[in-house]
Amino acid sequence: PLQKQYDTELVFGEDRNKLQDAVNRLESRGAERILAIPLYISFHSPVVQILEYLLGITSEPPQMQREEQPITIKADLHMCHAMEHHPFAAEILLERTVEISRAPSKEIVVLVAHGPTTEKAETLWLRSMWTLSSYVKEKGGFKDATVATIMFGAAPEIKDKANKEFRELVEKKGKEGDVLVMPCVLAPGGIEDKVKDQLKGLKFRFGKPYLPHPNVTKWLLAVIESHLEIWEKEPKGLILE
Repeated sequence: PLQKQYDTELVFGEDRNKLQDAVNRLESRGAERILAIPLYISFHSPVVQILEYLLGITSEPPQMQREEQPITIKADLHMCHAMEHHPFAAEILLERTVEISRAPSKEIVVLVAHGPTTEKAETLWLRSMWTLSSYVKEKGGFKDATVATIMFGAAPEIKDKANKEFRELVEKKGKEGDVLVMPCVLAPGGIEDKVKDQLKGLKFRFGKPYLPHPNVTKWLLAVIESHLEIWEKEPKGLILE
């Protein structure tokens, strides 16, 4: 839907060449200002950190990106925040939780996300998730709501610790009521199977990712409009990553 209003390029992942090609196409069409919108749950995602470097937002390359160089950009490029605990995201998560709920007052919601690669970044990621969990608990009338990450992609000792704590959390909450595990992921086909594998043998119900949902488009438009106000005129290009 954004293509009806804005000159838009879509890039999947953190591939440097694809990013460069997208910027080149926008600039060839006359883009003087480009807004890069990270289609990710959290700004603390390691992929977002790579994108920040490749797009020239930060000068220090992430550890896993030491050999890469930032892409060449002639336009004035700005990068906005990820979805985090935006009200549109909270509404999606509540709707997804209600879809699998049977008796909210007897159910505990466990929000689980991919997680970053360091414990420091996890603290920041979880802070946003706690806001989401509070919203879901209050608006949905659930007995309780809590959060976790599986730290997929982190060092083995960090990942193993996070997965162990996640399983123990679900097992503990299962003694207090019915557990609803909600994946805080944007699109299907990601970590859902890995999450379920960590919980084999436990009783729980599993929700759906955010997409497809109209609130994602609403969020994108809200982000764009807020930056238009900052710029005081319309940017001529967009990159969705």
